[in-house]
Amino acid sequence: MNLEQLTAILQILEAEQPKGVGISNLSKKSGVESYHLRKYLAKYKDYFTQLPDSKAYTINNFGRFKGSSVAMIEHHKQQSEQNQSSNFSWYLLALTTAFVLMTAASQSG
Repeated sequence: MNLEQLTAILQILEAEQPKGVGISNLSKKSGVESYHLRKYLAKYKDYFTQLPDSKAYTINNFGRFKGSSVAMIEHHKQQSEQNQSSNFSWYLLALTTAFVLMTAASQSG
């Protein structure tokens, strides 16, 4: 989920507090497919919570972000940056390994 999608979802949920929004309505309003929403809402329990005895979701006011959209967005940005940095490190490792293997193969033959 990208930053724009998260921002849109948070804005929609903030506007519908405290009653929450169901997956299908949230999907229609945000433009994010229901399948992706389900995965994302389940993954980020510090951001979102499902209301008891309901299929509606709302912003988690009791998690570590205490319902702060700004803090959630900042956390998401930091996670994205860490993931990009980690992916780049793996790419460099794979590239270095391939180079070493090609060098070793060319010297042995």
